[in-house]
Amino acid sequence: MRIDRLRTFMTRDRDRPRVVVAIDTDDGITGWGECYNHGPDRALPPVLDYLAPQLAGEDPTRIEYLILKLMQLQRFPPGSLVLAAISAIDHALFDISAKALNVPVYRLLGGNVRDRVRVYQGVYTAPDVEQIHDHCIRMRELYGLTAFKLSPYRIDIHANPWGKVLKTTADWVERLKATLDDDIELAFDAHAKL
Repeated sequence: MRIDRLRTFMTRDRDRPRVVVAIDTDDGITGWGECYNHGPDRALPPVLDYLAPQLAGEDPTRIEYLILKLMQLQRFPPGSLVLAAISAIDHALFDISAKALNVPVYRLLGGNVRDRVRVYQGVYTAPDVEQIHDHCIRMRELYGLTAFKLSPYRIDIHANPWGKVLKTTADWVERLKATLDDDIELAFDAHAKL
């Protein structure tokens, strides 16, 4: 089995752009991966086009070898754009390998470690405490969810002094926690700003 081609697809998930990668093999297996969304997403397809010739004709099950090859192809250490592209390729190679062996990907990664994994829901669009409270309670009742990840910033983090951002954030979190039951836990996405 050899890599035949790499294809990219630009799509959207609500307000967020997505770049999806498909790697096709000469055996008819297609592996899928997704680039990490971090900003200049329209720049990712050309990066993937640049990396694709390095994969052509290679054995897709040699995942570590291929990722090292792509990393070492760079003249300087790769930045976030190249790493996002390589991560999607990594996902697609694992997908191909798992499909070829007729096993789930987690089996290739060492098997399951636990029988259950707690999940959280990302809640990024609710602008005020009441909406977030109502949403968390509704999700607990409907699906049993008790953990939620939020964007904590209430004011523009680039246009305000950092101390004001932190004070506003802390006040908002305190108000939110006061409305929620103790069984509901919150996590916060600092968006690489701390």
